[in-house]
Amino acid sequence: MSVYVYTTLNAPAGTNGTGAHGINDSGQIVGTYQNATGKHGFLESGGTYITLDDPYATLGTTNASDINDAGQIVGSFQNATGSHGFHLEWRSTILWAPKAPLQTASAPFQTAPAAPRPGSSGRTRTQPACTASF
Repeated sequence: MSVYVYTTLNAPAGTNGTGAHGINDSGQIVGTYQNATGKHGFLESGGTYITLDDPYATLGTTNASDINDAGQIVGSFQNATGSHGFHLEWRSTILWAPKAPLQTASAPFQTAPAAPRPGSSGRTRTQPACTASF
């Protein structure tokens, strides 16, 4: 008979619920929590929860969907121009996005691929704990 260990995940700021969406081989978990300001993505790593709100998002519309073994996170958000995908890379305490937002005229909504990407290029804008390159 198999033995399973269940762990309840409750993001501290998730007063209206927490949902886990992806886990990598290092045990890092991404998901979405909800509170009075809406939905927010999160990364749980080593017992620490980090909120992932895309800098281009309308507050309360960011969802973290999956994380791969390289620590790359994909998800989605909404703003005044519609729904968009994002790709973040986790590096210690710094998050950065090689391309944000991901959108084309022929495909107004895309989820970013979880496959490894080469380094970012182009302009860089720094946010608190987040650097977005686009």
